Amino acid sequence: MQLNLQQLNQHLKGKLLPVYLISSDIALLNQEARDAIYQAAQQAGFGQRQRLEVESGFHWQELMTVANSYSLFAEQTLIELHNPAAKFETEAGKILQSYCENLPTDKILLIVSSKLSSAQQKTRWYKCLSDCGAVVQIWPVKSRELPQWIQNRMQSLQIKADAASIRMLAEFTEGNLLATQQALIKLRLIYPDQKIGVKEMAEAISDSAQFNVFELSQYILQNDSRSIVRILEHLRATGVEPILVLWLLARESREIIQMLEKIRRGQSPQAAAAGQWPSVQALYQNALRRMNLTQIKKILLSCQEIDQMIKGAAPGDPWNALTQSSLALAGFAC
Repeated sequence: MQLNLQQLNQHLKGKLLPVYLISSDIALLNQEARDAIYQAAQQAGFGQRQRLEVESGFHWQELMTVANSYSLFAEQTLIELHNPAAKFETEAGKILQSYCENLPTDKILLIVSSKLSSAQQKTRWYKCLSDCGAVVQIWPVKSRELPQWIQNRMQSLQIKADAASIRMLAEFTEGNLLATQQALIKLRLIYPDQKIGVKEMAEAISDSAQFNVFELSQYILQNDSRSIVRILEHLRATGVEPILVLWLLARESREIIQMLEKIRRGQSPQAAAAGQWPSVQALYQNALRRMNLTQIKKILLSCQEIDQMIKGAAPGDPWNALTQSSLALAGFAC
């Protein structure tokens, strides 16, 4: 079965399938699809959740071990298998086919991957997943589609706005869907039960225009250490939650890893960055030429340590660690 996001939300109101594959390079929409499946699984009685990460040292046989395991409390389990680099090699294909041929009755398998290639979509394992479950492919929101996307989000959040203010928000966020969503939530809080025009929209986004958390990614790509430190100091002083900065840093690391993997497979920096918003493609292309895949993977691992600092489960100042990791991502030794 093939589903888009709208079809997925309707599908989850009924009986769940044993397997779901989410294929997307769009972090926000990927997360929302994953959360929707997770919530539906919880409501259906799948109270246990086990996560597997396809990274260096991962063996696909681990999936079968989890699939064949039994809970002491007879709990149904949602298996989340995260494959951000979309690496499905020969062993992976065999294991996924075997899983589909011997579906456990007390498990739901949720595979979360970046965008799959056309060749991968023609494989036997892909067909097996599609036959016994659902494949959810999420495509980027194009610039001409963004105003309508914002309008649909506003309707779901019960926000009323005129066309000019919607265009303003689309131009301001430039396709950064997470930034757009953050702005919409802010608008709902500031202007409840009020129609938003250009004036209200400008006021809502202007206070964050200079030091918006999402500008950090541009300074990283521009290799601008002074601006990186300056914006992080400002965000800290103004009470921005460090988890927002961490999310951005982790997201940028994952996207850069995916692009560097494409370059390693023979693509040019231009082709690897083609999926990014047009206004920042040149920044990514220049940054990719100086970035090292091994180093970026280390930075992504450091994000897990920072997450523990934020939660108080590990010692250290998360803001200092965020600064070091941001500078490292930009190419500065710390």
